[in-house]
Amino acid sequence: MAVHDPVKQPAAIASEGSDSVTITHSAEYAQVLAQAHDIAQQTGRGLTSAHLLLAMFTVKNLAELLLLEQRINEETLLARIDKMSPEPPDTLDLIDQRARRIARSCEQPTVNCLHVLAAVTYLPRAFACQLLARTGTSIQSLRSAAIRYASHGVPHRLFHARAALEGELDPSQDDRETVLL
Repeated sequence: MAVHDPVKQPAAIASEGSDSVTITHSAEYAQVLAQAHDIAQQTGRGLTSAHLLLAMFTVKNLAELLLLEQRINEETLLARIDKMSPEPPDTLDLIDQRARRIARSCEQPTVNCLHVLAAVTYLPRAFACQLLARTGTSIQSLRSAAIRYASHGVPHRLFHARAALEGELDPSQDDRETVLL
C-alpha cells in the first residue's frame, strides 16, 4: 500500500470498497491539514499526527469543541510533549483511510475533523493518540463521543460554551439540543 500525504491527494478520492461514493475532505479539514504542514515546517520536522492534532486548535472545527469539552487544549498537549516519538511512515495514510471509512459509515460525503479525531484514536502507534492518552482522557470515550457527534450532531451547549469563552455569545440563538453536520 502506497503512503500518501493527505494534503497532496486529489480533493476527491473514491472510498475503499465503494465504487459509487466519493469521500472528499471538508474545507475545515483542508485548512487544518494546511496548518499542520505549517506547524511541522516551523518545527523543522516532517508532518506527524501530533501536528495534525495541534492544528485542530488553529481552525474552528467540531473536533476542537469536543477536545475542549474534554478539557484538552493545545497547551495541555504541548505540556505533554517531552519528545516527539517517531511514527511509522504510513500513519497519516492510515488515519486518512480510517477517517474516510468513518465518514462513509456516518453517511457523510466529506471527512471532517471529528472523523479524523476518531480515526486517530484507533491508532495507538500514532503520536497524536499517545499525546491524548497522556492527558488522562479515556481514548475509548473520546472515540465514542467523536463518532456520536459526527453521526448524530454536536450538542448545542458546546457552541454556547465556545461563544462564551470567546465573548461572542448571542442570546438570540435558538436553544436546540444538537446541531447536525
